[in-house]
Amino acid sequence: MTVSSLSMSNSSRTVIQRLQLELAKAEKETGTLRHADVGLTLGGQTAATVSFRSQEASFKSQITSNKAVASNLELVDDSLTSLSKNAEAMKAALGSAIAIKDTKTLGTVIDQAKSSLEQMAGALNISFGGQSLFAGANTGAGVVFDQAGGRAAAKTNFDAFVAAAKAANGGGDVTVAQMNAYLENGALPSQDVDITVGNPFRFSSQTADNANWDANWSNASDTQMTVSIGDNETVTASLSANDTAFRKLASTYSMIASFDLAGLGQEARNAVLNKAVTELQAGIDGVTRIQADVGFRLGRIEAANERLTTRMDTATKSYGSLEDVDPAEVALRVNNLLTQLQATAEVTGRIRSLNILDYL
Repeated sequence: MTVSSLSMSNSSRTVIQRLQLELAKAEKETGTLRHADVGLTLGGQTAATVSFRSQEASFKSQITSNKAVASNLELVDDSLTSLSKNAEAMKAALGSAIAIKDTKTLGTVIDQAKSSLEQMAGALNISFGGQSLFAGANTGAGVVFDQAGGRAAAKTNFDAFVAAAKAANGGGDVTVAQMNAYLENGALPSQDVDITVGNPFRFSSQTADNANWDANWSNASDTQMTVSIGDNETVTASLSANDTAFRKLASTYSMIASFDLAGLGQEARNAVLNKAVTELQAGIDGVTRIQADVGFRLGRIEAANERLTTRMDTATKSYGSLEDVDPAEVALRVNNLLTQLQATAEVTGRIRSLNILDYL
């Protein structure tokens, strides 16, 4: 091989190596549709793509977090729907008990009240991901609503009231006036003896007074858990079993389930049933109010996610306009490089096959 052919061979080898590197780079871009070396290609603009990608990741993370909050609130809404339906059924049963006034119907409504308390406990003790959804900020409360403890306290209070009332009546039955006083504010004297003085004989205190409610019924916190759903925007992500609506439902169910209704006279029993209807309606109205608020929160989260998605798409397009390559241009470049590589290889092969003996 002459010096001239050797030089040509080395030159061709250099060209082939360069073409192979360019081909590898182009094939990589075909797969990723991004510049093979973003930093080298963009230079000073690389910082902009890093910023856009960081924004995209932040928006995506916030959307994921918001979806988790929305899922929890949807579970809460399902529980509220269950509570509302159960309360409406109880309302109908109470209406029957007031109208029919027989032992069988009374027994049915008592059983339904017991079942309603258990259902209420199931609804308010719901948790997801280890967090109690009706515990307010006390998400690790575990058992939020203790229907057994509350019901036992209600029965103890009622039995003590009945004993005191009968004693005040000389052993006679509890009067409707005494029962109304017990169910309301406990301030009615009976036969010149105020049976409530110095004694906790006021049923409403079992659920309305925070001390009794916290001791016997609820482990929830009044403070709600607030989370961020976007820039300078927050939403309340939990509910509290301490809401008045739930206290009213508990009041209704516990007075029916815990009182010895069969041992009361008809007028006193009707006073209990009528009070239960009033309390229950207040509870139903309260649950409706809470559901409306939950729906409002869900709407805010959905709107926040729509805004975040728009901003995330903008960030994606922004770094894409800098990093992305034209698929058609890359495909054409690959074909051209393959053609050049093939042609160069053929020339190199011919050069290597040259032999001076062929010309002697």
